[in-house]
Amino acid sequence: MKRAPLIAAAAVAAAVLVTYGFWGDRALALLGSLVAGNLFAGTLALLGSEPPRNATNVAPTSAITLHFDRALLAGSVTSASFRAYGRQNGPVAGTYTLLPGGQAVRLRPDRPFAPGETVLVNLSRDLAAADGSPFRGAGHAFQFA
Repeated sequence: MKRAPLIAAAAVAAAVLVTYGFWGDRALALLGSLVAGNLFAGTLALLGSEPPRNATNVAPTSAITLHFDRALLAGSVTSASFRAYGRQNGPVAGTYTLLPGGQAVRLRPDRPFAPGETVLVNLSRDLAAADGSPFRGAGHAFQFA
């Protein structure tokens, strides 16, 4: 794909974003995608998780690790975009770590889950790839126990 049309599109997009006041991290990521030629790269995809979806007999001290098809935009990984909730202990607080290469993120809970506790994991559409690709609009949810 030729870069000249992409650079022209980026200039037009920048003018529109500035004119309407939509200037921020997501706008910059979109412009970066246009200039880099990644506009048609698709969406950020979740490849798998540890523990896996619907796993049972998960160790109470387990971390939650998500694997994606491309590197994540570090600023998009927050307690609002990657949430966990234990049915017995409530919201899961912990430390988020972007793993080497950026294609995986780990939530290490501050306290263990209750033995056999069902844990719900919700990923919001606010997750984004470093190349500007958005996560699916509906987000994603899974559970394990």
